[in-house]
Amino acid sequence: MNNKIIFIILAITNFLACTLSVIFLLPESIPFLFNLREIIVSQISKWIMLISTILPTIFIIIALLVKSKKTQFLLKTLFIWSIFDNILYFCYFTLGTRLSVGELSEIPISISIFMPISVILMIFSIKLKSRPYLSKPSIYFKVTRETEFIWKQTHFYARDTYFFTSFVLFIVSIVFSFIRFPLIELLIYVLLLTISTILIYFYSRSIYKKYMEMKTKKDRLDSKNSSINK
Repeated sequence: MNNKIIFIILAITNFLACTLSVIFLLPESIPFLFNLREIIVSQISKWIMLISTILPTIFIIIALLVKSKKTQFLLKTLFIWSIFDNILYFCYFTLGTRLSVGELSEIPISISIFMPISVILMIFSIKLKSRPYLSKPSIYFKVTRETEFIWKQTHFYARDTYFFTSFVLFIVSIVFSFIRFPLIELLIYVLLLTISTILIYFYSRSIYKKYMEMKTKKDRLDSKNSSINK
């Protein structure tokens, strides 16, 4: 089935399911503001959730109209992310109408934001291996652009590094869904991703140095052979 048709079906299903949930299933007020420990401090009318039915549709319509591959990738990522969040929010709020709107209706930021980020990073890391030379998004350091050999070696290493990091972040998001310290979790995410990127950068530099040493030796050997032939 064509990817466009799949996205359109998902958008229509999301719109209908979310709209019907708002009308028939959600309580009149839902959690809106949370403090730093993710405890509810304010509630708002359920009708504000209609925005979440419209946003994914807007994302996918624009994605199907624009020609830029990078813009399409970004919008489709936002579309999938918003669909994921809608499933979580509507399941939690609907469950809250059957039991109690309160603790059950609090969706940890770990699950609604950090967990999707880790999954997206996993998918991105898996696809790094097959990224064409000089394409974006990719590991676009100055040294990786020097030759296709350095590009491929760096992306092989980056694939494993980012996949391991994103898997660790996925576990972290599960743990923090119970602990609920989003600022600490954010710091962990930033720290691990920064360390991973630094490791990849230094690896690309080491590959670049090895490549230049091999190139220098080859040039000297070729020069020597040409002088002998003369």
